[in-house]
Amino acid sequence: MKIFAKRGWQVVFPVVVAWLAAALWLTPEGAWAKTPDGKPPSEETVCDVFQGAAFGLCNAFCEAMDCDAPAHKASDTACQAVLENFQNKSGKPEPPCCQDARLLCQVELELCLQGCVGSTRPPLECRAECQAQFQGCIGAVCQFGTP
Repeated sequence: MKIFAKRGWQVVFPVVVAWLAAALWLTPEGAWAKTPDGKPPSEETVCDVFQGAAFGLCNAFCEAMDCDAPAHKASDTACQAVLENFQNKSGKPEPPCCQDARLLCQVELELCLQGCVGSTRPPLECRAECQAQFQGCIGAVCQFGTP
């Protein structure tokens, strides 16, 4: 028993290291991304049209914080502050990801409406549900509860 107590860690340590290495090797690349869309900022290009501070603020807003998503993870206050700084540095009303997000909501609305064709639900009811769901999406893009 004393031999195992003295040398037990020498046996267990390499096994633990091997398991950790395997877990890291098998983890999907996107799993390390901490943004809501699952893509790390280094792989996104929506802000490449800007330079300097405008690029950095656009990158923070669109890619790191994903403020264009209606369910963004950053606080409304943080998104609003970065948006205002972006507007000041770029002279643009909003980063390009806001328009992209609105278009995505519009596409999702169209797909929902197409799903109403041949549905067992009454057509008017189905259309009204789609409109309510995705108009809310469109209206929530890049809005942070402040005027």
